Amino acid sequence: MALVAVVVLFGILATWFFGGFFWPRNVERNRPGMLYAGRIDEFEVEEPRFFQRDERNKFWLVKMPDGSFLALQAFDTNRGCTLPWRPTFSFTDPRNGVTKQGWFRSPCGGDTYDIEGVCVAGPCRSDLNRYPVEIVGDWVRVRVGETNLIRSQTKGGLRLP
Repeated sequence: MALVAVVVLFGILATWFFGGFFWPRNVERNRPGMLYAGRIDEFEVEEPRFFQRDERNKFWLVKMPDGSFLALQAFDTNRGCTLPWRPTFSFTDPRNGVTKQGWFRSPCGGDTYDIEGVCVAGPCRSDLNRYPVEIVGDWVRVRVGETNLIRSQTKGGLRLP
């Protein structure tokens, strides 16, 4: 009976040790202000993915054609409404007259932002704020929180005074 208990205990300890060794710790234990969003190859180009760490830290993560990532704060800059991505919304870009589908559009005021978070229509106060994005190995990591927020210095592509 004691031999069975020792074997079971050894099995439990071995599973705990090897499971802890092979399981990616950095995904499980996000530090405060840090969010591992996923592997680079899990994201499609220009298909925003929504993340919400808590009520104040909501963002859209966008993989750009050059392979870089943008983490756009998911609030419109005018009224603070949560900003949805509308992949089938068709809109004519006033900057170049081209009609395309896929825009961030506020349900509160109609503020419209392109895939890079630039305000193209509406009473936007500025372009979308951003969070810093880091690539660690083949993982995408976003620094969230008020202290990490990069406030936009532009309105509709123009520098604010």
